[in-house]
Amino acid sequence: ELQGARILVFEDNPINAELLESRLQSWGCLVRLADRVPVGLRILEQHPVDLILMDLRMPQMDGFQATNLIRTHKNPAICRIPVIALTADFMAVENQNIRELGLDSVLLKPYDSQELYTIMSTLCRQDASRVSSPGAMRNDRGIRSKEGLICLNYLESECVGDADLLSKLVIMFKGNLLEFAGRMKLCLLQEDHAGIAEAAHKILSSLKLIQATFFLNLVEEIYREASEGGKIIRINSIYLKFLRHYPMLVKALECELEKRKHNGDES
Repeated sequence: ELQGARILVFEDNPINAELLESRLQSWGCLVRLADRVPVGLRILEQHPVDLILMDLRMPQMDGFQATNLIRTHKNPAICRIPVIALTADFMAVENQNIRELGLDSVLLKPYDSQELYTIMSTLCRQDASRVSSPGAMRNDRGIRSKEGLICLNYLESECVGDADLLSKLVIMFKGNLLEFAGRMKLCLLQEDHAGIAEAAHKILSSLKLIQATFFLNLVEEIYREASEGGKIIRINSIYLKFLRHYPMLVKALECELEKRKHNGDES
């Protein structure tokens, strides 16, 4: 049902963007990516779009502001485009006011791909007029993390059997971890609560994708403390705990990839 659907994705996380683009293309969608809101708005004005997937925590201008610009656009064809919010921010999803912001649906990362497909198909079948019924909203907490340090089963299933894509995403994730560590060190020194929250938010969805429960809980706590203006010494303590166990996370990722490669060679 999504064959030929023209989808615009607002997403600044390269892992999420790569994974989502691959999934959408496997459904026959024509995909355009925007890692900043102004880029996405230019695409909307230059190319026809059937549906928008919107990350709520975009840099410089967030997804809420972007959705408002779309809904108030002078071009009626643009302001009627359905918008599905995809976010790793559980606090944003629980915000009751989200229904008033012009969104057709909201899913919490990592979302179930079949549910995303169902929602997209439904919206693409509907008339160009906006769907304002609260029943159109969804609140999905995604797949729960399993016990253990990490689990790549969900990420592997999203790669649709593409071992090279799985390996590429894991490498990108390891790079994101290094970026997170560097950003946290700088923001802690500067006592920059907003910067800490942004760094934590950016890595949250990736930790959910690999179901790294232990590390996910630590980063969620960092995000919550930073968002609420908590004491820097408390945030630093949580971050140091993350750093102490970080080598185990990297080793687990490498072992999981090697195990899958070995199983593939045997088959």
